[in-house]
Order: sequence, then C-alpha cells, then structure tokens
Amino acid sequence: MINKRSAIISVMFVLCLSMLAACGNTSQDDQRASQPPPAPTTQPTQPPHVQPPHRKVPVDPTPRPDPQPGATPTPGNPNPNPGGLQVAVNQASYSRTDAISITISNGLGQTIYLTTPRTSCTLAQLQMLVNGNWTPVGRCVNISATPTRQLVASGTMNQTIQPQNAFGVLHSVSSWQPGTYRVSVTYTTTYDPDTVGGGQQATSPTFTIT
Repeated sequence: MINKRSAIISVMFVLCLSMLAACGNTSQDDQRASQPPPAPTTQPTQPPHVQPPHRKVPVDPTPRPDPQPGATPTPGNPNPNPGGLQVAVNQASYSRTDAISITISNGLGQTIYLTTPRTSCTLAQLQMLVNGNWTPVGRCVNISATPTRQLVASGTMNQTIQPQNAFGVLHSVSSWQPGTYRVSVTYTTTYDPDTVGGGQQATSPTFTIT
C-alpha cells in the first residue's frame, strides 16, 4: 500500500516538474515574442555626386599689336608725281639685256609737249644713280628723230628703251650696267619752250637692273 502511494506521488511530482518546465519555456517564448526585432544594421549611404552645370568660359582672342596712331601703310614704290604727269615702267627689276617699256600719262588737265628725243630716240631719258647723283644713260643718234610731240589731257603714250651704251650705240652685245635707275620726261605747256623759260620734269619710280 505504501509502495503504491509512493509511486503515485513520484508520478505526480514528475508531472509537476514537467508542467513547470513547460510553463517556463512558454514564458520565455512570450518574452521573445514581445520584444521588438533588432533593427537591421545598414551602411550609411553617400549622397549622389551631382556634377555642376557646364559653363562656357570666354576665351580671349589672340592678342594682336595695335597699329600705331596715325600710321599708314607705305607703298613699296610710289609714283613721285601724283596728280601730274605720270611716268611708269612695266617692271620693278630688269636684267642687263631687257628692253624697258614706259607709259606716259597726262594727268595735268591740259595739253603738254614733250621735247628733245632722249635715250634710244624716245621721249624719255634713262638715268642711273651714281654716287648719289642721277646720271643720264644713252642718247639718240638718229638726226631724223622728231624733236617735239604733243600729248593731250588724259592721253597716254608708250615708249620703249633698248639696251645701249652710254654713247647711244646699239649693237648685239649692248647691255645695261647693274644699278638703280629711273626714267625722266621733260615737258612744257606750250609748243615753244623758250617762252616759258624751259621745260619741267617728271620721273618714274626707281627700279633696278641686275
């Protein structure tokens, strides 16, 4: 009888312990369920890189030197007789055997007279610069050459000077001497130059013979 009672008490004791253990587990589960879940750990986010708006930077043009006040371009070979009798040659440089073509233009507004045949029996005199002085070169040896010719206002006249020596002799070996030259033309405003005290002179731009 006692053993049976002891067995019943043991069983009841074991059941009580099981119930207590179950209650403890249930309370722990309730505590876990009641606690908020841990916040997830996140890496700090970097703000997105925003590129500044593109701005055009004005670029100064290449600096250039300003022209000097009042400076004007100088022509390479100006005509020495602006507005008057114009004497022009067809080239700025010649070889020693070249013929020299000359154009005479009357810009005086009146008729003029060209006198005394000169180099190569033309109405133009070739001059060479020697020691700072303009020296005549060539002459006319044809006694039948016309001494005076008329050139009306705004008219033109062409002349050609052939290579010759200082005495005016023309032959196959004649050639100019190298140097600086110009052409001069003597003219008057009347047919008789003595009535006006002689003629006036117009010259061409200088040129070279090499």
